[in-house]
Amino acid sequence: MTGSDKVLVYHHHYNGSPVVKDGLGTIKREELDRILREGKCSSYFVPPYLLSTSKRIPRGAMAIEVLQRDLLTPAQAAKYDRYPTADANVAGLTLPLYVVLGSALGGKYSELVILSKRI
Repeated sequence: MTGSDKVLVYHHHYNGSPVVKDGLGTIKREELDRILREGKCSSYFVPPYLLSTSKRIPRGAMAIEVLQRDLLTPAQAAKYDRYPTADANVAGLTLPLYVVLGSALGGKYSELVILSKRI
């Protein structure tokens, strides 16, 4: 994957402007890396405490659920695995048609990058 490749990003619990329009969309990998590194997105400030995790998108999926455990680092997920909220659904996302087709036909979008507030 190169820096100019686009990745599917979901920005959970954003304050102000999300990194992507309506909180779900595609951006270039290099833009995502810059956001995480510098805390800047285009012309506005993004809090520097964003956490980036990823979730596999099953081939042909039309929707995907973001669970509480998806918002945690692997170490945090292991620590909170026994908590009753670990499998709580925090967001149900209907995937755009271009993602569904790209995933089903060419495996283009195989994962969702989830940006969330670092806890």
